[in-house]
Amino acid sequence: MNKALICMKDHLILAFSMYSFSRICIFAAMKYCNRMDNFMNHGRMLELFRTSQVRCRQVIHHFSPAGAQGGRSARPYPSIVWLKQGRVRTHTDPPGTPPLLREENSVVYHPANRRKQSEFLSEGVTEFVAVTLSCEIASGIDFLGFLTIPTLLKEETAAGMRELLTRLLKLPPFPEEATDIGELIEYREIALALFRLLLTEAGPGEQRPEFSELDRLLPVMEYIARHYTRTLRVEQLAELARLSRPQFHRQFKALTGLSPFEYIKRKRMRQVEFLLIHSDLTIAEIGREVGWEDQFHLSRLFKELYGVPPLTFRKNRKLRGDLLI
Repeated sequence: MNKALICMKDHLILAFSMYSFSRICIFAAMKYCNRMDNFMNHGRMLELFRTSQVRCRQVIHHFSPAGAQGGRSARPYPSIVWLKQGRVRTHTDPPGTPPLLREENSVVYHPANRRKQSEFLSEGVTEFVAVTLSCEIASGIDFLGFLTIPTLLKEETAAGMRELLTRLLKLPPFPEEATDIGELIEYREIALALFRLLLTEAGPGEQRPEFSELDRLLPVMEYIARHYTRTLRVEQLAELARLSRPQFHRQFKALTGLSPFEYIKRKRMRQVEFLLIHSDLTIAEIGREVGWEDQFHLSRLFKELYGVPPLTFRKNRKLRGDLLI
């Protein structure tokens, strides 16, 4: 009886925490929205944030030797990286962007799907802590993708980030590995705090659509979220949005920053990365899970995005860290 009561108490605590978390997330977004009157409709934003998911995906505490170099890669989730020790030079897309010299204790933000490559300049070991973060609305649309966030964060923001990342180091590296409700609650609280700090640095993105256009594409996003492992035709998706193919392609790219084909590919790659880390499935089995029957095709696409073959990514935890920084 006592065990049952304790279990019920834990579930009530988690439910209340999730409810409070959602309310605070809405408040933070609405407060920020006051600075973005031409960007979003307040009422519509509130509706979307009722079902939003702000999550920490993975935490890495990593050490790289002198002279190491991270591979050129693009990850499907945004990341926040604290350089605890050392100096790093980072090159990012688009081509011609000046390299960023990162000093010890600096904190940077890397948006999803942007290619980058880092050189470790220190004579000794380079140490960093990184977290991948997602804030998804409307069946997987990345809210952070609507914002312009500088790569190098201000010291005031960085100080808050360092405190939160230090707390994350006391938790399992993945939320899926949490062993009790308290750890899950801590993960959620930290994710929200990171999100709120990012909002203090952010400005509205350029040429993003109004919410009226988002509403038109919502059925498409929901359909893709349910069926992304199937073969989907652009004509079929355009019909769902009641748009011509050129209109649909243009509006979809304005919303997501990607073509429909690239968006579906990145959605599949998120699941590929998850299964490489959290399962024992073979590459062929993972390919079938996400809709790619040809494992060589999957390996080629994975290497194009991550810079390394999937098996190398799975086996080498250190390399996964180097790609994240």
